[in-house]
Amino acid sequence: MTSRPSWLPFVLAAAVGVTAAAAADIYVRPDGSDACDGRADVPAGDGGSCAVRTIERANALAGCGDTVHLAPGDYYEKRISITNSCSAAAPKRFTGAGVGASFWMAGAVSIDDSRCTPDPDHPGVYRCPKGGVATGTSNSPQSCLIQRYTTSVYWEDENGSKGDMVGPVCLTRNTNGAADVAGKEGNYFETATDYWVRPWDDRDPRVAGGVDLIAAAASCTTRSSNGIHITGSNIVLERMTVITPCYQAIGISGRSVTLQDLEVYGGMVWAYTTSSDLTYRRLKVKNAYRRPDNMGTVTGTSWNAASQCMATQARGFTMEDIETYGCREGFSFSGGASNGTVDGLFVHGSYNHGLIVIDTETHDILIRDAVTYNVQEAVFIECPYNITFENCTFPQVASPGCVVIQGNNGCPADRPHNLDFFNNIITCMIWHGYGGDTWAKGGHDLDYNTYISDNGRSWVQRNVSANKSMRLTAWKNWADDPCPDCTRDPHSRTATKAQVYKNWMDRDDRLGAGYDFDLRTDSPVIGTASPEHGDMVDIEGVARSLPKDPGAYAHEEGTGKPACSDGADNDGDGAVDYPEDYGCTSAADTSEVGVRECGDGADNDGDGKIDQDDGNCSGPNDDAENRCGDGVREPGAEECDGADLGGATCSSRGHAAGTLRCTASCTFDESGCNDPPADVENAERGDTQPGG
Repeated sequence: MTSRPSWLPFVLAAAVGVTAAAAADIYVRPDGSDACDGRADVPAGDGGSCAVRTIERANALAGCGDTVHLAPGDYYEKRISITNSCSAAAPKRFTGAGVGASFWMAGAVSIDDSRCTPDPDHPGVYRCPKGGVATGTSNSPQSCLIQRYTTSVYWEDENGSKGDMVGPVCLTRNTNGAADVAGKEGNYFETATDYWVRPWDDRDPRVAGGVDLIAAAASCTTRSSNGIHITGSNIVLERMTVITPCYQAIGISGRSVTLQDLEVYGGMVWAYTTSSDLTYRRLKVKNAYRRPDNMGTVTGTSWNAASQCMATQARGFTMEDIETYGCREGFSFSGGASNGTVDGLFVHGSYNHGLIVIDTETHDILIRDAVTYNVQEAVFIECPYNITFENCTFPQVASPGCVVIQGNNGCPADRPHNLDFFNNIITCMIWHGYGGDTWAKGGHDLDYNTYISDNGRSWVQRNVSANKSMRLTAWKNWADDPCPDCTRDPHSRTATKAQVYKNWMDRDDRLGAGYDFDLRTDSPVIGTASPEHGDMVDIEGVARSLPKDPGAYAHEEGTGKPACSDGADNDGDGAVDYPEDYGCTSAADTSEVGVRECGDGADNDGDGKIDQDDGNCSGPNDDAENRCGDGVREPGAEECDGADLGGATCSSRGHAAGTLRCTASCTFDESGCNDPPADVENAERGDTQPGG
């Protein structure tokens, strides 16, 4: 998308005799007042400028180009719509004091649980008066009563996924009364005036910080009942935690919306078909499960209540470092989602699908460094086209756990098509026959992938009348392949999970049940990835080896940080990574408030200093600073490296003979090359003259 030059609005304003308004800062504080003007970051007083109390009031006061600053604290808000149509040069920004400091309680009201009393007839149950607060919690399973503080909430579903949730979690609705609640941890029963609650962890709600019950401010009966609804353009939400009892925490219908440095609990993030040009950075969406009524024991209970962590139908998007956990579906692309890139996606703890890419008009999406773990199906693909996966890890082994590809009766005859997989580690792949022979629909390219060989299943399955199951060798040598324009893994390989991963775990996210999908240092797949696909760094920012490694995690190298992010002078040029802007302590430091963080080489905080000083670094994930000396020549960056001269010799450098060497700075050392003697033909020799 081409944006207008930043100076154009000012030229147009001058042409019509209009002066552009200066950007304003609007401050919100727990000790502010909505009677204030919001222009000063001070508590409400007897007069003068002071902070407002609610985000609702700040939203009304702020316009395009303005920034709403949320001080540390809790902000219980009605459902808020942000409708401003702003330009890229003058966005409307909501910025908190940081994740875990500023809490936007979206569409929520607080229940005063200090007034809760033990129910004498039902041990473990507390009667918590609503206190006259009108709530919409009981009207629909789209909403829930949230318990903000938990030690760990164990869950297990009939498909084998299990784990622990921590932090704000929905309690389970119960319609059978307080007696039934008594036997079920994490349940509540509601009347017009009270909640009967048995908290998770059997915590005492009367203790400060013990439970903190959060209810919906009004009914959340539809998916559009968002805690925060963004219909405007060039809106930014950043540096805060969002908690909501509504089905959707954040709904986006506008364009050029940025969500960055956010954690979201209790509800999903949904981008509708009218949204476009979205940017998500460092976004975590967790604990969105809506449990069914009257849930008994957790194991074996149907969890078919609708809940997702994230759904995207946007036209145009950029996503970096996204994590979802604790929901029925992890992350979905549907409804015509298109023209987008994902770099870094961690989906785990989902009852059903981990990553979903569906619908006939969903197309042109590049997904790099994605991990799906502890889910029923790693990836579910139905009907899209032009979808590429690079350097992803899909490690599921328990049935089915595969990358599942299918059509349906509503798909066009040629879809899905053009599905490409490069440099991935995949348990298994199923090309279903539902809706037609999905492999034969054409354009698919599979290469440089690693298939886990000890999963008890075929590595590749094609569920049609013939060739139903194939091992990799048979797949590569398939004589009657019906897809002449497809590529079938000429460079792919198989390996066992013990050979590949540092510490394999399957479907368990319980606290303390650690896993590590980093490649073992002796993994046979290290250095086997295609050099044409993927990034130089993995999902954790660790530099990949050269040649590159498959999967989302590279094997451990040194500090585990790219050289341009480790704060050291690796190349000995006297410049380190982040010395100039003293507001930055590391590449991951977000104290330099701006569109990005420390490590992007820009002066985001306007102090006249950029954060990157080493001219050999192009960005925080650049490993160029320490490539010299690793013994591998980098074409275009190094003439040579150690013994790797790239095929160069003294002769190719214009010398007669000798030994070409490499300097410590990775340039050619030609001092050992021999040149021919100077041309002496027809030269006058002084020792042959008469009398000499």
